[in-house]
Amino acid sequence: MTTITAATVTSTAKKVIPRWLGIGTKVTTNTIDEILNEAGLNWTISKRPLLTVNEIPEKTEKINPRVLGPNGTAKTDALKSRVQELVETNFNESHFGALNVEVANLISETKDEFIPLQEQYCIVRDDTKYVFTTVGKLYTCIQNEECLGVLSNLITDYGLKVECAGTFMNGAAVWVVAAMPETIMVNGESLSQYVRIMWAHDGTEKLTARFVYLDDQNHIISPKIRGAEEEISIRHTKSAHDRTEDAKKIIARQRKHAEKFVEFASKMGVEHCTTFREYMKEIFPNCDKIIVDEHGYSQEDSNKDRKTVDQLEVDFSKTKQNFWDAFLTVVDYADTQKSTRVHGKTEYTTASEEDQMRKENLLRNNLKSDGTSMKLKQRAWETLTKPIMA
Repeated sequence: MTTITAATVTSTAKKVIPRWLGIGTKVTTNTIDEILNEAGLNWTISKRPLLTVNEIPEKTEKINPRVLGPNGTAKTDALKSRVQELVETNFNESHFGALNVEVANLISETKDEFIPLQEQYCIVRDDTKYVFTTVGKLYTCIQNEECLGVLSNLITDYGLKVECAGTFMNGAAVWVVAAMPETIMVNGESLSQYVRIMWAHDGTEKLTARFVYLDDQNHIISPKIRGAEEEISIRHTKSAHDRTEDAKKIIARQRKHAEKFVEFASKMGVEHCTTFREYMKEIFPNCDKIIVDEHGYSQEDSNKDRKTVDQLEVDFSKTKQNFWDAFLTVVDYADTQKSTRVHGKTEYTTASEEDQMRKENLLRNNLKSDGTSMKLKQRAWETLTKPIMA
């Protein structure tokens, strides 16, 4: 295993957190078919037509008007079984002609109770029948197998090994992390290098490759750096030549990003950070804000950012107190202590189920380009590299 070195100062070790926050499925195979099967990604999606109710909803239904859901509506018992058969059929593009005729017949049989949506379709996960989103008629479904195509070249040509894979939001977003064969040395510590592949079936995420580093506490580090791209878009292609070129581009840009990352991080490791709290004020701008209640009384203790910065100061005091340690202190908070709400109003049957969803949301915020944890780490990176790179 090759190691790129850059000598500096070692940070005090912190508690090790589970890799990828304990989310996802560990992968031990290296072919696309085996990865799909082992990671539970061997399912497909399809684009399906939509209907809406013909009648105007009653006043009591304004908030949640009746729609054609899994159980149909009150007046459509005859239609329910027909629609269920339709739902349980796996669709592809060739079915649309016959499918639209079938939908038209169903509507006719129910005396125009439903109206077809001519310009919109829904994207459905075929094995669970979970509806991800609605799309226009020109949208083309891209399957998980196609999205993983570029990995085949990264594995065979450059020695990457898929380590973990998983989904968010019932499969609406899919992620895979593959380890590079080389490590890098930053401030006396070996960091693992990864390429994160991510895509979404609900239109929220393009197919991208992002460059990620894990330290020996498994903190997720992936900063934007001047002069080096941290993420690139990947084309949906079945061409072997295009996949080869995409793999070359990913590796070239990853190496450039790693080189810049080592350069910046190494300089951070030799500079002593004497005004930690002042930098934290830039990262947490509300930490010194005085909160006043409705009676005009100061509520300083209720300021969450103040409490956070107070704790970060304590954590930072246990390190070598350089700029790299300051950055890792914020990263540790983002990975382990930053609370993340569970989206929606789903009622969970157990506390462990809710905790699992919180961890999934936290990992998603750490892997997505616009995730809240990713943004917090980026603010910390920009704030703490500015004084040493000036």
